[in-house]
Amino acid sequence: MGTDELLATQRNSVRRQMRATRPDALAERIGEAGLATAVLLCPFVLGGAHPGGRFVYLLGAALAALGMASAATLRGRTLSTPRWIGVVLLSATAIPVLQVIPLPLSPAAVTAVDFQEMLPAWEGTLGLAEWRTLSVSPRDTLLGLAVMVGHALLVFALIERLRSVDDLRRAITAIAVSTIGMVLLALAQYGARRGGLCGLIDHPYTDFRDLQGTFTNKNHFAHFALLGLGPTVWLVFARLRHADSGRCRKVAGRAVLGRVGWLVCPAMVVTAILASRSRGAGAALAISTLIVAIVLTRAGRFTLRQAIAIAAVLALTLAGVSIMGTEAVSSRMGALVQLDIDALDQKHARRAIWQANIEAFCASPIFGFGVGSHRHIYPAFIEAPFAAEFTHAESGYLQIASETGLLGLLVLALAIAGVGSAVIGGLARCNDQDELGLRLAILFGLIASATHSVVDFVWYRPGLVAPTLVLLIGAVRLDSLREAAAVREFLGVRRKALLHAGGLAALSSFALILTWPSVASSRAWADYLRASSGERAMIQRLVTEDPQHADPILADTIGQASHRITNLLRRTIELDPKNSKAHRLYAYRLINRFELESDTRSTGMTLDVIADAARNGGFATVDERGAWLDRALGPHATDLREARRHARIALRLCPFDAEAWLCLASLSFLDPSLDDPRPLIEQACRLCPHDGGVLFESGRLFALHGDIRRQFDLWQRCLNVRGGHVTRLVLWVSQTTPASAFIGALQPDFEALEIALQQYSRRGNQDDMVALAKYAYGEAERAEKGGKEPPARLAYRWRHAGRALRSIGRYEEATEAAEKAVALAPHVFSSRHELAVCLRELGRHDEADAHTRWCLARRPDLAHLREWLTDSARRRVVADRGRGGSRPLYGSSEQSGRDPNAPAQVVPCRTSSHQGMIK
Repeated sequence: MGTDELLATQRNSVRRQMRATRPDALAERIGEAGLATAVLLCPFVLGGAHPGGRFVYLLGAALAALGMASAATLRGRTLSTPRWIGVVLLSATAIPVLQVIPLPLSPAAVTAVDFQEMLPAWEGTLGLAEWRTLSVSPRDTLLGLAVMVGHALLVFALIERLRSVDDLRRAITAIAVSTIGMVLLALAQYGARRGGLCGLIDHPYTDFRDLQGTFTNKNHFAHFALLGLGPTVWLVFARLRHADSGRCRKVAGRAVLGRVGWLVCPAMVVTAILASRSRGAGAALAISTLIVAIVLTRAGRFTLRQAIAIAAVLALTLAGVSIMGTEAVSSRMGALVQLDIDALDQKHARRAIWQANIEAFCASPIFGFGVGSHRHIYPAFIEAPFAAEFTHAESGYLQIASETGLLGLLVLALAIAGVGSAVIGGLARCNDQDELGLRLAILFGLIASATHSVVDFVWYRPGLVAPTLVLLIGAVRLDSLREAAAVREFLGVRRKALLHAGGLAALSSFALILTWPSVASSRAWADYLRASSGERAMIQRLVTEDPQHADPILADTIGQASHRITNLLRRTIELDPKNSKAHRLYAYRLINRFELESDTRSTGMTLDVIADAARNGGFATVDERGAWLDRALGPHATDLREARRHARIALRLCPFDAEAWLCLASLSFLDPSLDDPRPLIEQACRLCPHDGGVLFESGRLFALHGDIRRQFDLWQRCLNVRGGHVTRLVLWVSQTTPASAFIGALQPDFEALEIALQQYSRRGNQDDMVALAKYAYGEAERAEKGGKEPPARLAYRWRHAGRALRSIGRYEEATEAAEKAVALAPHVFSSRHELAVCLRELGRHDEADAHTRWCLARRPDLAHLREWLTDSARRRVVADRGRGGSRPLYGSSEQSGRDPNAPAQVVPCRTSSHQGMIK
């Protein structure tokens, strides 16, 4: 290199360094860092599902917008946005603003929804101020508004940054690389099966054992992979075209190896989509592929080399699926191929929640019930009971309809029309091979997003919306970038860039401030969820385990856990005072603490006894009643009054919270003006007519007011829904009601029957146990004759029937029931264990030992299994030595010396505490 060339190189290097340190260049680098944070980093922070991930997204979008606006201001350029995009963004942001602004009139005056009909107890019973907002959950709507502002900021930043086709190529490449990285992480984590995110982060809602990457839902992971599949294929084919030219042709072996290596990338992404077993993503993959193939064929650009490459990708995909497990994938996708709706939606859950959202839309068709209000409103409209909570509508279009009404649907239609016009028009005018590849990559991702959203609501995850916005803006900008055309000014008005930057700064600050309380309280809330889950497991163990083998410190451990949960909820409220659910849960925890401390008070009365005495005590005046309450409640009265205050706060934040209504009903005796709390109970039943917990608590409160008919009507419906309320119901009934009455009134299923067996066995009443055993055996026989239940559930019925029969000393029949359970489910530990117990009761130790060894091989930690085998060995030694006359520890009535004609005694189940662990 000559001296002149060297000097020129040095001068260019100095110029680049000077440009890089200029204020406008630094501002642009900050904007690019913000874009990388919002688009590339946010998906790896739980996809934006966690409040921290949402904050990362908003921070990245704010930095991107401010950086780009500052760079444009320093360069003297005017900021601009296409007119229709500006209208869409303004309208989408205005809807949640309109929903949270207090109206001068009742919402019923400007919408079709009649709040007085849906909330008759709001004004009539509590005398609360009239509800004035269109949203039934303003806090959730404000969070939705903050995310919408983040989307708008990101769109603005993308329009400013994508100033050339090369910029768009780099953006598409970044999405492809991000997708490949996510898939690699998901595959590595799935192979490790360690639990938790990367084996480190324990999430309260998921254990990350499915193929889901950093997302809390495998469907969302599959959607992210779908969005990146088009860019990945484009990147691979671009690299392959590059490999066919230049120096790569000189080394044929290395070139072939490189091609295969690149083809592995799209094959790996497709494999991950299929192995995630998301049928919605599988359908979206098929539809998007078909449309892109049609467009490519009609364009006449489908070459033999491309066909060979696609065939290689398919072969690699088949190999990957076989490694991941062909049977698991085919079993999930088989119903999709056959278009069997009943197989795709076996429990009718999706169709039920879709119908509920349609009903909600018809109830408030113009403005909807508020952004983010779905989990509060759907229970009032769903027509079937489900144990799971539907936080979202399982359809993006239906959720937008129920939450934002016709206004939201019109904005969505405008956005789809604008993007569709840009994509279709661009494809019609496209003549360049590279440009066609870019357009097809964008088209694939947008079609996948639109089709998958029909059966899943993926648009509320910022980690999924961000790459979608990159593809969307790329489709809109590609024509203007290619033609170097000037972008039309927003609403036709040229504004100063400095004013734009100031407005963007205000919007960014507003969005970040709105989301900060949920971010600050997220740690305490996550700790509460984990602690609450552990407490429920301990309570279930306490009520179902054998009292003879009960953990002596379990009750104290539950008390400590309850105290910690109360403190966590109080901390959550301190950091996020607008969290209505936290207020309601804290109110119930205060009531629970009052009940637990009832034994330490001088009166020893429970809350229900105090409430009944306050209403029916015949007090002459309100002051006399208040004085008696102060004495009865003692120093813990503050807990109840504080609970009532938090329940009212929860209702002011969200009047559709049925459990908050029930909390106020249980504390109504504290309010002298509220003589009859039944309207509050009916209000709760109106809002959640199929929620098991609400039905149980409503029935209990009706029973305390003497309405027994209403109580059992609600409890019969309650038992149709699985959940922790079943345990509470059985505990409450078993304390006061004979088993025969319990069976006749409620007809419990096998889940409730299991708990009833344990609770009634503790009472030691022979008639109760005989009634339960007869009912359990009859239900098992009826299910067997019906032939409709799967073998596993039928085995469950026979196992509990055997346990019930054994508890009343009918060992022969108990053994027959246990043998049926083992025949139906030979690999279920609890069935084998029950059969071993029954055989030992009959003295058939040799047969029992075979099942005991099977159980011990799978649960070597259970010491009683070794004791059983040791006892059997000792018996054989005694028998071999001819030492007769020794009475076996377990045997039939004749062997054990019992009189065969003597009445059977109630025998508690000898199944120890491990029964709770083996289910």
